[in-house]
Amino acid sequence: MGLQNLADLLFKRGRLEPAIEAMEQGLATYRRVLGNESTYVAGGLNTLAVLLRNSERYEEAEAAFQEALELRTRLLEPNHPSVARTASNLAVVKMELGEFPQARKLLGQALDILQQGLGPHHPSVVPSLLKLGELKLRQEKGAEAKEAYQQALDLARQALGPEHPHAASAMLGLGRVELQRGNPQQAEDSIREALAIRQVRLAEGHWKLAEAKSWLGQSLVGQQRFAEAESWLLEGRNDLAAARGEQHSATRAADERLEKLYLASSRSLRPTP
Repeated sequence: MGLQNLADLLFKRGRLEPAIEAMEQGLATYRRVLGNESTYVAGGLNTLAVLLRNSERYEEAEAAFQEALELRTRLLEPNHPSVARTASNLAVVKMELGEFPQARKLLGQALDILQQGLGPHHPSVVPSLLKLGELKLRQEKGAEAKEAYQQALDLARQALGPEHPHAASAMLGLGRVELQRGNPQQAEDSIREALAIRQVRLAEGHWKLAEAKSWLGQSLVGQQRFAEAESWLLEGRNDLAAARGEQHSATRAADERLEKLYLASSRSLRPTP
C-alpha cells in the first residue's frame, strides 16, 4: 500500500505526473505479487484512472476504469458500492470523450446500485447525482440538469450538512443551469453561495475555488457589471493556470470567459449610430 499512499500524497500536493508514476509502480507490484484477479489490483486501477483523468489522458483513464469495473464486478457482489463508484467514475471519462449515451447508462447503473443497496438518502448517492447533473447540462437539458443538481443539493444538506463541498458543487451546478438559461442574476446568487462554501472549506488557490470565481465572473458579464466581472474572471483564470496548468481545459475555458467579457464590454462602449 506504500506506493498508493505516496501517489495520493503527491496528487494532493499537485504533483500529478509523479503521482501517476508512483501508482503505475504500485499497480505493477500488485499484479506481480497477487496476480491480476485481485481487489487490490482493481483498487489500484481505479486510483490510477482517477489520476489519468485529472491529467486529461482520457483514453488511458477509460481503459483503466473499464478494467477496474470488470474486475470489481467479478470479484465483488454485482451490487457492491465499489462497483457503483467505478461505474460512476467511468461515466465522467465517457462524458469527456463525448460518449453521452454510455455515460448515462453507467450513471444509471451506479445510482441503481447505491439507492437500492444503501438507500436513496445515503450520502454516497450525491456524487453520482452531481455527475448526472453535469451530463444533462452538457446535453443542454436544463430541466433535467436542474432536477439532478437540486436532488444532490437537498441530499447533501440533509446527510452531510449545508457547508459540505458537495453542497457547494450542487449550488455551482444550479448556477450554471441558470446561466445556460439566460438568467445571470439568479445564477449569481447560487454561484456566490457555492463560492462562499469553497472559500471556507478549500485552501486559497485550489482549482475548485478558482472555478467558482470564474463562473461568478461569467454571471456578472451577463448583467453588464464588467469591471467586477473582470476582477473575478482574471483571479479565477490565473488560479486555474497555477493549479492545473496553462493548457488544461479548465484554464482554456476560463480564457474563453475572459474573451466573452472583452467582447461584450467593447460592444457596450460602442457609440449608438
